[in-house]
Amino acid sequence: KISLGELIDDLKYGTAEKSEKDKKGTPILRIPNIGDDGRINLNDLKFAELQKKELEKLALKEGDILLIRSNGSVSLLGKAAIVSSEQVGLAYAGYLIRIRCNLKKVLPEFLNHVLSSYDVRMQIEIPSRSSSGVNNINSDEVRALQIPVFTIDEQKEIVKRLEHLFAFADKLDRRYIKAKAIFDKVPQSVLAKAFRGELEVQDPNDEPASVLLEKIKEEKNKLKPVKNTRKKK
Repeated sequence: KISLGELIDDLKYGTAEKSEKDKKGTPILRIPNIGDDGRINLNDLKFAELQKKELEKLALKEGDILLIRSNGSVSLLGKAAIVSSEQVGLAYAGYLIRIRCNLKKVLPEFLNHVLSSYDVRMQIEIPSRSSSGVNNINSDEVRALQIPVFTIDEQKEIVKRLEHLFAFADKLDRRYIKAKAIFDKVPQSVLAKAFRGELEVQDPNDEPASVLLEKIKEEKNKLKPVKNTRKKK
């Protein structure tokens, strides 16, 4: 393993300027914009008028990673999302840290997945549980996170396989939601009949189920062992 600080070119906190919804100035990414899928969403954007120098320092590039550095919920602390071409040039709020990768050492997509892994989550969550109130992780602690070492080619293959598995999981999730929506619309009386096997189409040439059950019962009785009724001398 290697420390995160050895894999990146830059790490920077966001702006302290208050952002508003009046759409004046630069869009500011905040904690709600860090999606559960490791990507940035542009829902509920707020804006702030930043000085030119500050905007130049904070402007996002494709492949940057935004990480939540302060939150009341330990499960959200350290949650990360990768910046796509759609978010280039936007700025970000002070509760976030921007991680800019050294592309010769680590792929942003790979690092983004690693930051959500169990091993790294434990490095973030366990120390935070000992504190009270708002949970924080500072720049030095982020740099100290231990990251597994792989070559760039190995990282590419890992990302490829992970993306394939996530796409498959999403497909299953969509199928489940669709099936559940259909299931929820079925009347309970119909479901009860289905579970009792009463919805199956009956062939008029078939004998009634009651007759079949009687035959099964008779055959079962024939198989019962005969008790020895002779008295012992």
